[in-house]
Amino acid sequence: MFGLFQREKPSTGVVRFRGNIHPRAEEFAHLHKMGVEVRRKESGPEAHWHLRLQHPVWGRADVIAPRNAPPFPTEQIDFSNHLGKQERADAHAGGVELMVGVESKAKHVLRDRKHLLRYMRAIMGEEGVLAFDTACGGCWSKRRLDEELSHDADLDISSIFTYHAVCDDGWKPGKDETPDDAPVEWLHTHGLGELGAFDFDILRPHPSVTSGIGQDAMRAVAFGIVEGEVKPDTPKWVFVGPNEVVVRLVPVEEFQAKAAEKHRVLRSHDEHHSTRRAVICEPSPSGLAFWRSGAPEPSRALQRELPEQGIMHFSEKATEAMAVRARGTLGVLQGFMHEFREFELPTIAKMGYKTDRGQGSEHLWFTLHGVTDAGLDATLDSQPFDIKSLKPGQREVRPVDRLTDWAIMTPVGMITPRDFTYAHAMRAMGPMLLEILKKENPKS
Repeated sequence: MFGLFQREKPSTGVVRFRGNIHPRAEEFAHLHKMGVEVRRKESGPEAHWHLRLQHPVWGRADVIAPRNAPPFPTEQIDFSNHLGKQERADAHAGGVELMVGVESKAKHVLRDRKHLLRYMRAIMGEEGVLAFDTACGGCWSKRRLDEELSHDADLDISSIFTYHAVCDDGWKPGKDETPDDAPVEWLHTHGLGELGAFDFDILRPHPSVTSGIGQDAMRAVAFGIVEGEVKPDTPKWVFVGPNEVVVRLVPVEEFQAKAAEKHRVLRSHDEHHSTRRAVICEPSPSGLAFWRSGAPEPSRALQRELPEQGIMHFSEKATEAMAVRARGTLGVLQGFMHEFREFELPTIAKMGYKTDRGQGSEHLWFTLHGVTDAGLDATLDSQPFDIKSLKPGQREVRPVDRLTDWAIMTPVGMITPRDFTYAHAMRAMGPMLLEILKKENPKS
């Protein structure tokens, strides 16, 4: 489906443990119970020990307890938006790491990285405090790993790149503000360049770019890059339509050479941020205007609030990739619907239908009432543009193979096939939240 995903490249990670002494190699004999063959290998002077692991599905892996390993990048723990407060504290409490390398058995990045996660969770056991994907800097707690490994769907693209939000150090909170409200000066990704593509920067993004609809905006850019639709020097690209967010991509080398100083100082130009990267900018002016002022400027559209009703630009291939993930996590959705049934949370599903004119498909939102063996019991909420047979308010059981996305809307955020974080938040505050909802919406 995506050429950059279909490649033979080993996956690497780190598992972090408490204390200052590495676990002993003998402590991993329990992996036999998971179907993993464990064999000791000659380690050499650079390691305390070296294990070769083999699993019929996960493939081959090497686990090494290194001597004199480079310092763990603990700042990644603080950057991660996937760790809760206690998980972050636990991760910082780690003192030693094991290095994990997994062969490319599936020859597909999204599947091979999932095999890496399976191995890292098995190695963590109960004593590990963090799993770390070294290719993209992704942090995985036990809780997040268990949620991802509860189903067999491939990873979503959002799991193979991370983004860092660098705030203005000189900003002071005003009235009713906290340090968490600090404006982001420089939003940038890591991980796409590792795939042979390139990463991207957004300067002074609006808060909506880093939350809510912005999560899909980031994924839309990533899909465009991975598909090859978007290049580091693409002069014009519409990724929130119909014409609401139009941008130009500028290679980082060109941006640093030509942009105004006030823009260049917002981002770092060190070795980790100066190659295989582009800055999202204003579209190029046409005609003589371009020659008068060829200096790139950061996208102003992304410094404003993203349109809630904007149509995110996902190709047919990207949509199908998301649909495969949505269908593969249908059992997870059913589990969440049952677990949070007392809250009566709105649950929605997106389904695809061919247009009457045969020009592609429309992906429409439905209220999901339940999942049965026959399909999805759902009521259409959207107004179709070019499908006369569908009307808002129609309720029927619809085939699962039409499903392209789903979401559970909670008071703390949306649970989606890509992110189960808010399910964890709901569990943590469930009883208190239920009482609040009962007081606000007493049943007659």
